[in-house]
Amino acid sequence: MTMRRTSQDLKSELQSVVGESVYCALGLKDTLIEERDALQRQDSTAIIDAATRKKTCILKLEELENRRAELSEACGYSRSPGDMQSLARDLDDDASDPVLLDCWNHFIDVAHKCFDLNSSNGAIIRVRKTQIMNSLSAIRGGVDDDATYGPGGTEPVTDRARSLAEA
Repeated sequence: MTMRRTSQDLKSELQSVVGESVYCALGLKDTLIEERDALQRQDSTAIIDAATRKKTCILKLEELENRRAELSEACGYSRSPGDMQSLARDLDDDASDPVLLDCWNHFIDVAHKCFDLNSSNGAIIRVRKTQIMNSLSAIRGGVDDDATYGPGGTEPVTDRARSLAEA
């Protein structure tokens, strides 16, 4: 026989899931900061380590989000994260101490910071990739695939280019 969960049970489970999500998101934030530092130092071992930890955090956050969505649905709300504020307000009986709502809002704040950090790290990676590709192009004596026009506004001439080894 299946026991029916009360709204207090669901609130308690949601608080636990959202609390764990905050904890995991804070870990992701720290990992993203470490990743940025490793990118700036160009420490490939630290970059790989941070990427591995980042992946673990993201998988855990996805698992927690699925659990949160199931609990939201069990409370009669949609699975959408957008409905979580309404659900939290409804479950927080004591409006003077909105524990679930505060926890959810904290999670959203940390998630936004993680998004910004990840975007910044991605920009660093793109710049480094461009620098490496340009360096390789110069060594090979070719032109960068992204260079469509030369300094004079004309298409680059590739048949005159020599590699550094030939120079």
